[in-house]
Amino acid sequence: MTDTLAQEETSTPGTNILHAQIAFLHIPKTAGTSVRAALVRAYGRNEVVFIQPQNAPDDLSTYRVVGGHFNAAFIKSRIPDAEVVTILRDPTNRVLSLYRYWTARQIPWVTRLTLEQFAETSHPGCIRHIDNSQAWQIANSELPRDRRKMAGTSDDELFAMAVTNLEKCAVVGTTERLSEFSRAMHVRFRIPFHIPHLNASQSGGGSSQISECAREAIERRTAVDRRLYDYVVARERY
Repeated sequence: MTDTLAQEETSTPGTNILHAQIAFLHIPKTAGTSVRAALVRAYGRNEVVFIQPQNAPDDLSTYRVVGGHFNAAFIKSRIPDAEVVTILRDPTNRVLSLYRYWTARQIPWVTRLTLEQFAETSHPGCIRHIDNSQAWQIANSELPRDRRKMAGTSDDELFAMAVTNLEKCAVVGTTERLSEFSRAMHVRFRIPFHIPHLNASQSGGGSSQISECAREAIERRTAVDRRLYDYVVARERY
């Protein structure tokens, strides 16, 4: 894993980093939309494609950058040789941002819930997007059907799988330190890369304002995500 304050790093033997394909594993509500815009500016619209895994083109090899809400399993099966980049976010802030986003978009089952109820609900959408979803997306797949196939996986095993895949990534950053992620992208891929400054509502999340009940529920459901986020932060060197 390239730390977000990237050091000069040689690419894998046989790989020309100037022409390597990039896979942007976009975890929802981690400032990925801003990263997508930066990728388009860096490589040009014709070189970049953003996909939904279920509707992905048959041939992805013609694109320099492939991005989307896909997971490690998709990368392994469809673009196994790509240089993977991703961003994690403080888990509590990410869940709070997700709730606010879904509420603003008038998602029916969400608008009926308080934040405390949202943090406790067993709705499939919450299982997919809250329950250690960052760890599952990086380790294998956040989709409920794929999680069921791995029933019995312990938190320690999930964490270990996610760390193994993170260590294979070209660049890993955090939403809270996007300037360092930009610098790492520049160093690794030797391109101008700039992510515009996020406004407070995007970058913060206001987790200090939520009730203790909601906080405890979120922390319980994102315990592995917290370990993974702390692991990434500890790897950052400034």
